[in-house]
Amino acid sequence: APEIVLSAGSGDNACAALGCGASPGSAVLSLGTSGTIFGPSPTPVEDATGAVAPFCDAAGGHLPLVCVMSCAAVLDSVLAGLPLEGEDNRRERAEALAAAA
Repeated sequence: APEIVLSAGSGDNACAALGCGASPGSAVLSLGTSGTIFGPSPTPVEDATGAVAPFCDAAGGHLPLVCVMSCAAVLDSVLAGLPLEGEDNRRERAEALAAAA
């Protein structure tokens, strides 16, 4: 039978890192309502600027995370500024937005 990874009481990003099989030295990029980049770390990461949030991962380690709010809106604005003419390009833009949501 295949193994199923189960995590109870964890957040979306911690579960995403676990489900993606992220390991120290790798990163996960999640683009949606907010944009986050995070990756497991065996030790806590301290950032005096506050840009890196010191979360815990779903496996008992650490998960430093950087977040940008309204990522989908920013992506939409960037794509809207591209010179996309014609029906094919409008479809490509819509598909890119749907993939990022």
